[in-house]
Amino acid sequence: MSNRKKQIDNTLLAVGIGTVVTGITYGLYSYLRSKSQEKAHSTTFPSHERKENILEVDICPICLEQMTSNGTTFSCRHTFHKKCISQWTEVSKTCPVCRMLLKQM
Repeated sequence: MSNRKKQIDNTLLAVGIGTVVTGITYGLYSYLRSKSQEKAHSTTFPSHERKENILEVDICPICLEQMTSNGTTFSCRHTFHKKCISQWTEVSKTCPVCRMLLKQM
């Protein structure tokens, strides 16, 4: 085998090994990142009850203005200004926040 052929074979081997190592590294990185995100999500929102506490605010999610009077609350527990949600329901019958079918409480 000529010296040039050995150099080419060694180069191809190095490139092949590099590609495999890069693929494994990327796969491991992706796996660890997804696990980290799952852990962060479960820490931030450990239960549905906790999520509701975070989202319970005095602002209408449609117009982003403060709720000054009693709004309309649905079975998904989201509350909106009556005017805002009536305009929304002309277009869609789902909650604009969680997309659950709207059923008034």
